[in-house]
Amino acid sequence: MDDDVFLSKTALFKLYSFIKNRKKIAVAPRYVENGTNSIIYHKPKNFILKFYHFLINSFEGYSPGKIALSGFNYADESQKKGYRQIDWLSGGAVLHDKKNLVLKNYYPYKFERSICEDILHSLILRKKGIKLIKLFDAAVYAKPSSRINASNSLIKIFKNIYQEIKIRFYIVERFNLSKFYMFNYYIIFVLRIILVYIKKKLSL
Repeated sequence: MDDDVFLSKTALFKLYSFIKNRKKIAVAPRYVENGTNSIIYHKPKNFILKFYHFLINSFEGYSPGKIALSGFNYADESQKKGYRQIDWLSGGAVLHDKKNLVLKNYYPYKFERSICEDILHSLILRKKGIKLIKLFDAAVYAKPSSRINASNSLIKIFKNIYQEIKIRFYIVERFNLSKFYMFNYYIIFVLRIILVYIKKKLSL
């Protein structure tokens, strides 16, 4: 569990109750925004956003709970009840059986912080036959994360992006995803970072 999320005893009990009589599964709660209880991730509604998801995931487009062809991870916070088997669990809060732990160091780089480690972890678990379950009945509270900080220099921002590209490329190559769609993703991402950075700097 990450130190920036808040999980109630009730939610923890729901996760435990769900997993205690099941084998070879990992379970995680749904994410809601701390203070407002609104969902953090939203389905794209306008044409531009739909086209963006086409560029990074082909005709599948926006795919909650899946990992895109580009290696981008889609969260699934679409409902409040029940559960669903998905392709990826956020590393913020995950509960699974001790027997299923990945004890070998699976992360190939020594960065200042781990990047995309939950995607890689999820793919390894699935390869071992572990089912990944999103339990919507249990909620964890978190603040929406920002991948850009206007107080950072562009050099530091692009250093972080370079590290992210390295691990994402490793994931895409190892698990037979698409370098083409990954390239699309980072072209758009870098352009967006530059625009957001300039906008934030001008507003300071």
